[in-house]
Amino acid sequence: MANSTEETVFISEVPLKQAVSGPSADEWREAIASEIRSIIKNDTWIITERPKNQKVIGSRIVLRNKYGHDGALVRRKARLVAKRFAQRPGTDFCETFAPVARIGSVRTIMAIAAENGMTVNQFDITTAYLYGILEEKVFMELLE
Repeated sequence: MANSTEETVFISEVPLKQAVSGPSADEWREAIASEIRSIIKNDTWIITERPKNQKVIGSRIVLRNKYGHDGALVRRKARLVAKRFAQRPGTDFCETFAPVARIGSVRTIMAIAAENGMTVNQFDITTAYLYGILEEKVFMELLE
């Protein structure tokens, strides 16, 4: 249910070279540093020797400006991502899974809450994907 504090966010990706050489370079460097700190804090990976005869996936930083409903810049966001397009289904992985709520489930919860005069709180976990557990070993190339 919408309320007066709800914010619509528009996102636009920014090329890395442009970001770190432009007038907002310090803000982008801080966004990248924040992402790396989060990865280290959450023990997302272990740095190891490159294994022989093992496929290694590349990585890159994705930079995005996030804008509010009024078009004003809300924040700069950096994410370290695996170049998953280099992986082959059935060989490098067997399934993908993203835990998201179906809109029908959200509507049902909202209807029950409205019917019973309950308050519903929503929050976003910015590093939610870091809590997924992989059964297979994945080797990813560090950024240069």
